[in-house]
Amino acid sequence: MTAAESGARALALLAQRAEESPAQPWLFAPDGYDWRWWSWAQAAATVAAVAAGLRAADLPPGSAVYLSPAATPGALLAWLAAAGAGLAPCWEAAETGTFRLECAGGPRPERAGFLLLRRREDGTEERCPLAGGRPAGSSVTRPEAAARHRRESRPVLLRGRGTGEADDRALVLWTLQREAALVLEPNPGTLAATLLWSRPTHLAEPAAVLDRLATALPQIAGGRDPARRLRRSLRLRTVWWLGAEAPAAETVAFFSRFAAAPRPLDLTAEGGEAEAVAANRPQEQLEAGR
Repeated sequence: MTAAESGARALALLAQRAEESPAQPWLFAPDGYDWRWWSWAQAAATVAAVAAGLRAADLPPGSAVYLSPAATPGALLAWLAAAGAGLAPCWEAAETGTFRLECAGGPRPERAGFLLLRRREDGTEERCPLAGGRPAGSSVTRPEAAARHRRESRPVLLRGRGTGEADDRALVLWTLQREAALVLEPNPGTLAATLLWSRPTHLAEPAAVLDRLATALPQIAGGRDPARRLRRSLRLRTVWWLGAEAPAAETVAFFSRFAAAPRPLDLTAEGGEAEAVAANRPQEQLEAGR
């Protein structure tokens, strides 16, 4: 699947979730010392509004629109909006592209507002404000608690990357298929702390990031017995590593002791319902991860 095709698939799933469970939280993002979340309905409404703004901007059909690679709700929703408007989402060479779609407001999602930047022939940029979106609410509780629905616990996926790679977009589709909460941490330096706080059931990062987490988590846990705190805090069921490079043996041993041993990303192993998601990933990447 191209980024546009996977975005269209995600839009269909998002519309279904918004109809079935409109108030259920989906996206979580940091807001200073607090966290904000978007429900299925809020995310769908934001995407629809931004896509309508893009269509009204009268861009040529299939135009490349360059997006931010950041792990933020705004960047993720921009991908879906671009796909919904019949455009071609791109993440490379954004500084030289004719059209850029940005979410203003930085990491503070309550200030989210979308801008279309159009580069003129003289090199200047025209800034066209599009519809903005506000999160459905805020929560100082962990996503594992805030993301409950009908008293049933849901999967919670923690990500420190945006949607610039095929694997990243496949994981977004996976959350939509599994009705999973998606915790986005844009700051690599606080990913370990967010992991302890949000207590995700699933983690998917490159091997180098998993190696750093294996070193940082015991330091953050602290106390006389950090291993005991990690055993009580971590509730990971699945740890995926992305790319062809495997994590260090020490990293595998660490996660095996406190959570789940890292394994190559294979979404088809998660209950068998994710075959359509796995098709989003290039076959050569699939082979490299095994």
